[in-house]
Parts: sequence; C-alpha cells; structure tokens
Amino acid sequence: AAKVRSFAINTDVLPEDKILVGAPGDKYKYWIGHMFPNDVQAGRDLALVLLRESRAKYPGKTAEVIGVSGSRDSAAAVDRNTGLESAVSQFENTQLNQIVFAGWDPQDAQLRTAGLLKRYPQTRVLWAASDAMALGMVTAARAQGRTPGSDVFIGGVDWSDAGLVAIAQGDLVASMGGHFMEGGWAMVLLHDYHHGRDFSSALGSTIRSEMQVIHKGNVLSYRKSFSGKYADAIDFRKFSRVLNPGLKKYDFSLKAVLNASKQ
Repeated sequence: AAKVRSFAINTDVLPEDKILVGAPGDKYKYWIGHMFPNDVQAGRDLALVLLRESRAKYPGKTAEVIGVSGSRDSAAAVDRNTGLESAVSQFENTQLNQIVFAGWDPQDAQLRTAGLLKRYPQTRVLWAASDAMALGMVTAARAQGRTPGSDVFIGGVDWSDAGLVAIAQGDLVASMGGHFMEGGWAMVLLHDYHHGRDFSSALGSTIRSEMQVIHKGNVLSYRKSFSGKYADAIDFRKFSRVLNPGLKKYDFSLKAVLNASKQ
C-alpha cells in the first residue's frame, strides 16, 4: 500500500503461507525479491563431508549416522534433515540410525547425543543442524570416551565463531554457512536494481543461496578475512554488475568473498 519496494532475506515462506502471498511480484508487485538459503543442500553437503571423512579413516566399515536437528516447526531444520537423508541414501554401507529434535539447544543436543551413543555405540558420524548443537555433541562424545576427529566425525551449520575454533582444533570436521552474507548480497542486488539492471533477469526473483563448507583446510583463511579490519576491507563493489559491466553473472561464493577482502 505504501509502494515501498521490499526484498526479503534469510528465511523461506512456509508452504501454507505461500498460498496467501505467492512469490515476489505475484500478488505484491513491490515485493521485488526473496533470498533464502538452500537448507536441503546444506544438510546434504555437511553429511557428505562427514561420511567421506569416516570412510577415509574406516574404509570398508559401515558408516552409522545420528542426527540432531532444530525444532519441528522450523523449515530450516526440516529441510536440513531432508538433506541428511538424501546424503545417506547416496552412500553405500551407510546407516542412518536416528534423527532427533533438540530445539536448537546445545544442552539438549548434548543430552540426546549421550542417549543415542549408548543406543547406537557403533555410530561414527554425528550430524547437527547447527554449530551450537554440534558442540554439544562433542561434549557428549568426549564424556563417553570418544575422540572427535578420530573415532567420531562431527559437523554443524552456521560458521559460528565457536564452531570455527572447534574446526581449527579438530573437534569439528566442518561447518556449512555463509547465509549471514545474504544481507550484503541483497544490498548488491538492490543497488543494481535501482541503477537500471534488474537482477531477476539473471537470478530470478526467488533466489536460493548456496551454503558453503568450511573445514580445516580453509578455516584459517576465512577467520583472517572476516576478523577486524579485514572484514571491513571487503569491497562489495566488486560484486555489482552495474559497476563491473564485464561480469557475466553474480558470484557470491566464499572464494570470491575471500578475494574481495584481500588488501
């Protein structure tokens, strides 16, 4: 009604609400864009990283998996679970023992993991829908004499500070993330939109951002680039197709961000 152009980020619309609001531009013409993370892809890619780590350390052994997810009413949690199930179905000699919901709470995740490890003592892959819960899984595993990174392989989602420290120390194998950058990407797209280059022709009006993996091999580069003055040095102008007419597509990858933050 106020004719304010709007761009929504970081969360999908629940299926029952999509019936009411549609997609950007369908019912509300001033709703020009929507970007949210591909949580199915994030859950799947995290599981694949953990399964490959387990397979490398224990070749020929069945990779047993447990998952600790968020809340039942969270689209992100449900989608990440779907990704986990998809990854398990792709791997031979892989068994998904159980997925439980811990409401995003690390203490609850720790308690539930303790019970699951007693129920399924051969489990080697511990998948979590967030870094905080993954760290709860680390605590539970250690309490039962397990060694993260050696006989259990744990990972989460979020690129949290604590999660990245745990990756550097070897407690976590990996974390999926980058979805916090959607605010920056939205501003790039809005800049181009208001300078006459509608992003929808290249990306569509509904955009699923791809989460990317941080592991021991790239965690130090990431932490350096996103700390203090280095984070402030990211030149977002490099991502604009208006300011860089030679760009054939938008590149919002981790590699591109790290390159844009070099001084």
